[in-house]
Amino acid sequence: MGGKLRPNRRLRLEGVVLYNNDPLSPRLAIKRPIAYVTQHDNVHLPFFTVRETIEFVQRCALWQRCMPQSDAVQGRDSYVDYILHMFGLKKIENERVGTLADGIKDSDRNRLATAEIAMGTYSVLLYDQTSSGQDSLITYDLLQMLQSVVHVQHCAAVISLVQISPESFDLFDRVILLSEGEVLYQGPRECVESYFLKLGFKKPAHVDSGTFLQDIAAGEGGQYSQQPSSLSIEELIKFYKGSDYYKDVFRLVSTEKATQATLFRTSSIRASLQGNDVLVTEAPSVESCACVRVGDKVTGVCVRSEEFQYVESSDSASKVSNMLKASYSSILLQLERNLDEGGNAMYYQRHFGWQQFCSWWLSTWCLIRRQTIFVMRLKGLAIVRLLQILLVGLFTGSLFYHKGGRLDQYEMNSMRTIGFISMMTLMLINIVQLPVHMVFHRPVFYKQQGQHLFPVSSYVVAHAILNIPQSVTELRCLKRRQHIMFST
Repeated sequence: MGGKLRPNRRLRLEGVVLYNNDPLSPRLAIKRPIAYVTQHDNVHLPFFTVRETIEFVQRCALWQRCMPQSDAVQGRDSYVDYILHMFGLKKIENERVGTLADGIKDSDRNRLATAEIAMGTYSVLLYDQTSSGQDSLITYDLLQMLQSVVHVQHCAAVISLVQISPESFDLFDRVILLSEGEVLYQGPRECVESYFLKLGFKKPAHVDSGTFLQDIAAGEGGQYSQQPSSLSIEELIKFYKGSDYYKDVFRLVSTEKATQATLFRTSSIRASLQGNDVLVTEAPSVESCACVRVGDKVTGVCVRSEEFQYVESSDSASKVSNMLKASYSSILLQLERNLDEGGNAMYYQRHFGWQQFCSWWLSTWCLIRRQTIFVMRLKGLAIVRLLQILLVGLFTGSLFYHKGGRLDQYEMNSMRTIGFISMMTLMLINIVQLPVHMVFHRPVFYKQQGQHLFPVSSYVVAHAILNIPQSVTELRCLKRRQHIMFST
C-alpha cells in the first residue's frame, strides 16, 4: 500500500492496488497520498534545533490547510507553534536534536518524527511496527499523538503492532486481524470480542484483548474455545467473508462515489427514518473531534459492545431508527457522507485532496537555506580543512623547491608528481566530511526523499552550490602556497 515494493528477480507482485480508483503512478506518487513510516525513520539531523527541523518540513510541504488560529510571535509561524504545543515539544524547541548519546530523549525523538508526518499533506498514514523494542508507555504516547493528528487532519492511520497494551488497544477505532496473509476480522474495536464470542471464543477476564486476538491469529485459540473443537484459520477466514463486517467493507470500497465513513461515539443523537435511510436531523454537541453534519447517513449502530447493526434494508433501517430513539450511556455510530456533490466536493478536495510538494526552485531554495545553516554550525570543520590545505601546500612546495624556470623531461615527471599529489590531497582531505554525510545526512535524505519532500535533483544542486565555493577556495589556497614556494 505504501508503494515501496518494486518487482525484481526475487520479488514478484500480482494484482493492482488502487488509490481512489487510480493505480500508483509517478504522477500520483509525487502528490504524497500515503506516508509509509518504519522504526528506521526516527532519524534527524543532529545539528539543527527542534523548531528548525519542523520549519524545514513545513516549507517543503507548503501547508495550506485551515488550522486553529493564533497570533504569530516575533515573526514565527503560528501553525509551527501549534504543532510544537500539540506534541509537547515547545519546551525544547530551541534545543539541538543531537545524537542518541547527547541529544534529546528517545520519547522526544518519537514526538519529533510524528510531528514531521503531521506537517505533511498525507491522506493515509501507514506505520509498520514503529514501536518494536519500545516500552508500552512510549507506544501509548505515540498512538495518542497519532489519534490527535488523524482527528485534526481528517486522514486515516493504519498501524501494525505485535504486542499492545490494553490502554493502547482502546485508542483504536477499528481492528484488522491478520493471519497468514488473510483477514480474520475487520471492523469496530468495540465489537471484536462479541464477534469472536459468536464463533465460540470467549476472552477471560485476566487476558487483555491484544493477547486474546494474537493467540487466535496464531492458531492457538483453542484455549479460549467453548466448543469441543475450535475453528481453524481457514474456517475463520470463511466466516469473516460471510459476515456483515466484510459486506460493509466491500460495499464501501466498491462504490464509485467519494464517500467518507466515520465512527462516532456519543450518548445521544437525533435521526429520522427517510425511506430506507436513517439521516441525522440535528448535529450533536461537540463530544468528539469527528465532524457530524445534518444529513449524514447512519449506516451502523453498536450499543454496549454488542454486534454491529448495519442498515441493509427497510426493516434494519427501522430497527436502527428505533434504537437511536432510546437513551444509552454510550453508542457507536457509523456515519457516511457523499462527497461528490456541491460543497462536499470542495470539502473533499480541501481535506483529502493530494497536494504536490513545492516547486523545484522552492525546494532547492529550502535545501540551500538548510545547508547554509549546516555549514555555519560546522565552520570549525571548514577551518580545519583550510589549515590542512595550507600545510599540504607548504609541504609539496618545499618538497619540489628547486623545480622552477625551464623544465626538461626529467623535471616534467616531477611536476606530474606534484599534480598527482595535489589531486590526492584534495580527495583525502574531503574524506573528513565522509562520516558526516554517511552517518547523519544519508539516513535523513532517504527518509525525506521517500516522503517526497523534495526531488533528488534539488538536493544535489543545493549541496553543490554550497560545496563548490569551499572546494574552489581550498584549491586556490593549495595552488597559491605551491606557487609561492616554487617562485622563491
